[in-house]
Order: sequence, then structure tokens, then C-alpha cells
Amino acid sequence: MVTGLDTSDETFFQLTLSEEELEIPLYQRYYKWKPDLIRPLWSDLFEVARTEVKHPILFLGPMVLHDEEIGGDEPTYLVDGQQRLVTLSLFVTETLHRLREFDKTHPRSKKMGGVVNNLGMFLFQNIGEDFVEDDLDPLDLRFKLHRRDRSLFEEFVKHHT
Repeated sequence: MVTGLDTSDETFFQLTLSEEELEIPLYQRYYKWKPDLIRPLWSDLFEVARTEVKHPILFLGPMVLHDEEIGGDEPTYLVDGQQRLVTLSLFVTETLHRLREFDKTHPRSKKMGGVVNNLGMFLFQNIGEDFVEDDLDPLDLRFKLHRRDRSLFEEFVKHHT
């Protein structure tokens, strides 16, 4: 009998913000998604974003997290959902990049600043109140990938935000 299992129907945003950092365990495969897998997810995201529904819902599939105490430290491992989470992080990063380029003289720039702050909270730990103006260098990514994927992912996120 398995003990200590817990389920949640949190939104993806709530799930990722509830964890300070998610780590990919060493036994997980590399990030392997190619355009044929990425396109349908991004297409679904755009379709949901364009709906007129106040609180649109998009089922992203299950994610499995595992908390493990190691020497007093409690990393939270993302056991299932890595490919989706990294792909969504790249989507958020590119969206954040585009919004940060948004001309501050535009009448909607203040509203966009709120969106930028929320997207920043998704990607980074401990961001300031006004992420629109923050320097990205001291910020820690919320997702900690394998060494083999980490440098490329970090470079992409830092360059595109």
C-alpha cells in the first residue's frame, strides 16, 4: 500500500507558485520535445487566450511531484510533467520578452506591467514588486533542470526576458 499520496486540482500557475523550486531528478530523460509536440500545446494556449470566457480552462495533463528530505533539505522533484513544464516555461519566457519590450508610453503599458510581474513570478523565485524594472542577473529560476539541459535553458530564459 502506498502512503503519503496527495492529489490537487490546483491551476498550473498555483501549482508552480506553491513550490519555491522544482528540481528535475537525475533519472529523468533530457528535454526532448520537438516542434511537432510543441506546436499543439502552444496552439492550445493561444486558443484558450483568445476565448471570451472569463476563466478559461485548459487541461495540461497530470504532473507528479515528489518531496524528499535529504540532509534537512527538502527538494521537490518533478517526476512527471518535465517536458510540458519546460515547454510552458519557454512559452512564458518568450511572452515575457515580448511584453517587456512593450512601449511604456502605450496607454495599456501599466496593465501589461501586471502581466509581466505575474509571468516573472512563474519563472523566478523571490522577484521584486516591480519586476518590469528589475535586473535579471540576481534572480534564481524556479525550475532546476539537469546539468545537461540547465545551461541552455538558463541562457534562453535570461536572454529572452
